[in-house]
Amino acid sequence: MFLTLSAVWSVIALGLLFYAWIAIRDGKVVVHRGIMLFLTLAAWVFIAGYLYDVRSSGSPPELSSGLIVWLAVHGSVGVILLLGISLVVLSRLFAQSGQVINRNHRV
Repeated sequence: MFLTLSAVWSVIALGLLFYAWIAIRDGKVVVHRGIMLFLTLAAWVFIAGYLYDVRSSGSPPELSSGLIVWLAVHGSVGVILLLGISLVVLSRLFAQSGQVINRNHRV
């Protein structure tokens, strides 16, 4: 069940990322910001759901050694990026009005 939900969520998330890009390109900052906040929170919910699914299944699935290495690298890179993105989102949420975050973003 989790695999089906994660596949559906992947398509929805990609669509939302594309819409967020269009929104910021058209100057709709509030829409872009809302989508990006939602996607960051949803990514954490996805990680928690994945960990719950693995934990509740009882025994780990049998995987080939090549697949285990790929999943370890994929998961590690994903979590590192998610932590970085979460820090950027938090820094923008708690920044003072008018403070320059970088050359292209203002809070």
